[in-house]
Amino acid sequence: MLKYKLILTVALLIVVQALCSYPPNPRAVYFRLLNEDGSSLQDERSSLVSISRLFDVEKNHETKGFGFVYGNGDMFAKFELGNFQRDWLPGDTLSIAVFRSGGNSSMVKFVLPIPEGSDAIWWGYPDTAEKDYPGEPLSLLPCVLKIEADNKKDAAVFHNGNKIGQLKDGVLMIDKFAGDPAGEYHLEAPAQGWHWEPASKQVSLDDFTLQAAKEHDKDGRRDIYGHGIQFRLVKDE
Repeated sequence: MLKYKLILTVALLIVVQALCSYPPNPRAVYFRLLNEDGSSLQDERSSLVSISRLFDVEKNHETKGFGFVYGNGDMFAKFELGNFQRDWLPGDTLSIAVFRSGGNSSMVKFVLPIPEGSDAIWWGYPDTAEKDYPGEPLSLLPCVLKIEADNKKDAAVFHNGNKIGQLKDGVLMIDKFAGDPAGEYHLEAPAQGWHWEPASKQVSLDDFTLQAAKEHDKDGRRDIYGHGIQFRLVKDE
């Protein structure tokens, strides 16, 4: 009998721990996404990636309770706060990044202080006669990665082991990504007796920052999400 009581006690403790492992408020946040020109996104969920962070916990669009929702002609990025499995309070901040690949790639990053309340947050949803919704929709702006080599010579560029382009006069501007731009970048091996420093560079969506378009403004664009990485050619000792 004592053995069965012990087993039952342990089982109850496991159940209690499991129930207490989730915050009591499973609040969802939806962000309405727009194209750069302010038009609504089509139903293109297969080309969208999201990364979100609450405290030190990071989730992506493939996590249960996260992803993208399309309805009434609008696309929304969904983030289920309870699925971060961390206690949170109004005023804590949710950081998100959404990336679209294929064609000219684009991105948006946003930090939201979680407001009071328990209802789902529909950020940027069009106001109606019955209800006003908070915030402005988030526009996906062009995403550009600049890769440079100090010797100003041509070299093949690799992303996660796959060749994606060629430096021209030591520079390659990438604004079209077949998938997530995050990952490892390196250049083809130089002539014998030389090596690149660093040998490779790791890039994340967090590295891309909002900046003036500069030389990318041929289409009248004012801002882009950009990031640059550099390689230096060094003679072997």
